[in-house]
Amino acid sequence: MNVRRFLHRWRSDAELLQEIDTYLTEEIAENVARGMSPEEARRQSHLKFGNAQQVRENLWQQNTITTIDTLWRELKYGVRTLGRTPGFATIAILVMALGIGGNIALFTVVRSVLLKPLPYRDADRSQR
Repeated sequence: MNVRRFLHRWRSDAELLQEIDTYLTEEIAENVARGMSPEEARRQSHLKFGNAQQVRENLWQQNTITTIDTLWRELKYGVRTLGRTPGFATIAILVMALGIGGNIALFTVVRSVLLKPLPYRDADRSQR
């Protein structure tokens, strides 16, 4: 699945709808030519084709990047849930911001004290 197909799903869906309509129209015309009544020809063509909505849904699923689709749904759900309780949302965002800020401060200190080399020549050599 490539990103281009994902971004053009709407166009593919419209083309599929047109293709299904064309197929059903031709099948109805063939059934009428065989001697069926128009209602029976329409019914038989729909029975032969199957469920058009299921075909559309299968193609839509094939043209979907599951990770992006799932992430988008989860994000929308999270925004809706936090929008219902603005007080909780404010506190949750504040706690997350403080946690992330504390983590950054701690790792900055660890990096500068333990991991970064000392600012003089041959710092790793021990003195005797």
